[in-house]
Amino acid sequence: MASASGAAAARAPTVIIGDPDWDTRAILSRALEHAGYAVYLADDGNALLDAAAEHPADLLVAELYMRCRSGPCVVQCLKRDAVLRRIPILVYTSRVLPADEQWAREAGAEGYLRKPAPLDELLEVARATIAARRADATPGRTRTPRENGGGEQPRA
Repeated sequence: MASASGAAAARAPTVIIGDPDWDTRAILSRALEHAGYAVYLADDGNALLDAAAEHPADLLVAELYMRCRSGPCVVQCLKRDAVLRRIPILVYTSRVLPADEQWAREAGAEGYLRKPAPLDELLEVARATIAARRADATPGRTRTPRENGGGEQPRA
């Protein structure tokens, strides 16, 4: 189930939250809306994929434990899609093993926070991730060697 909130959806950065827990969705939604984001909610993996396909998003916040399609499946599906792979993914999860974070990053997630991360930390990671995505989308921008993993500048 996906629902939209926020009257300034056309102007505000858009975040899709995918989490099976109603309380988590409500808390994150309120915090993000208060910070000026438009928010869409999904309560399972299929709804999260549907919301990502339907609503242009600047960030996707996903729990790894979800019904219908697990978070790992959602991350893989998004990163295989030519359009949806551009949406940065912040994994916000109750999984605490270092191997879970390693897997999420290797699968393409740009961020990983363990629940319950402080809301100010989540908001800062969201802001920085969206800013980095927008900077990468700026026409004519060349990525720095650090952004390219420490290697050489990309060739034109």
